[in-house]
Amino acid sequence: MFKPIFSAAMLSASLLLTACHTTTINTHPLQSLQLQTQRWTLTHLGTNVLPANLQVQPYLQFDAASKQIRGSDGCNRIMASYQLSQNQLHFSQLSSTKMMCRDANMLLASQFSEALQQVTSYRIEAHTLQLLDRKGQVLMQLNNRQVAD
Repeated sequence: MFKPIFSAAMLSASLLLTACHTTTINTHPLQSLQLQTQRWTLTHLGTNVLPANLQVQPYLQFDAASKQIRGSDGCNRIMASYQLSQNQLHFSQLSSTKMMCRDANMLLASQFSEALQQVTSYRIEAHTLQLLDRKGQVLMQLNNRQVAD
């Protein structure tokens, strides 16, 4: 009599642990979907808040089908390939147009491009995307909320 009860308890515990494990893994596809279906506008570069009065706000747009990003660094249009695996993110083949911009915009564009090349992972919380380096430090923060004019 004890053996069937013990077996049923072990089976229930195994199913419960498996269900919990599956739930944890399934959060990554939701973040991946959110990452690749939004336009992300830069709000912070490192710990610096971007001024709201920029003529061209830097942004990124991910294309899941081609595994390409397109966007702006605040001065030039940018393009790159990306690889995505759970919360790991890597950019390669970064290229941009070569337009002449004001000095402040050129500095921002340069810092933005340098930061993109250091990205190794990401996290999304609500409407905020954080791109992180290999040490887990936030390189930049972007937002997907539409701002009304």
